[in-house]
Amino acid sequence: MYCYRVLALLAYTALVQAVNQVPWLSQQRPLAKSLSDCSVDHGQPYCVPSVGNVTFAPVPQEGQLFSTYYLDIAPYPITADRTFFVKLHGYLKADLTNVTATVLADATFNATMHVTYENGGKYTWGPATIPLCTQMIAENYGYLAIRNKTGHYVEHLSLGYNDILVDGMFVYEDITSGNYTIAFDARLPDGRCLFAFEITQWIEGWADSE
Repeated sequence: MYCYRVLALLAYTALVQAVNQVPWLSQQRPLAKSLSDCSVDHGQPYCVPSVGNVTFAPVPQEGQLFSTYYLDIAPYPITADRTFFVKLHGYLKADLTNVTATVLADATFNATMHVTYENGGKYTWGPATIPLCTQMIAENYGYLAIRNKTGHYVEHLSLGYNDILVDGMFVYEDITSGNYTIAFDARLPDGRCLFAFEITQWIEGWADSE
């Protein structure tokens, strides 16, 4: 199963690249929100160029070291019992203060999930913290990978262009229908924020809320 998910992730990224290179196909794809489509807060766009309902939060865009070009989610909206893929593409400037390969190797990835159920009940999962590196993040259901500017898969982020790829799945029988807010961020050992995003959407599930 682990190998199948890695192969699925590789196939997805290859398909996205192929579609982008074919003009008539790329014109048929839903367009991501451009910066001009985003509401502006204190001179900064609040939403992330993305096909989804994604925002820079809780750290504002100007407080993030990673320059985000776009965040792609497929399929969107996310549905239970289907593997979803997330691709974050951006850039780390070479002149960032005290940001080296060694420091980036110790970066962490944090995730939190808040749910409001149909009956008004609420539930919070997390925060959960893992190293920001290529690894399985949930047995059979999630994998994180990092790709550098040459297109090679690597262990950690590096200065310059980076892709961060995540796949996962919500199991229909294990979740309850509700409005899900998923927040995730990455930080350096000194606490500085690399990136931080939130996405909110409804997900249908079968389990009863307690």
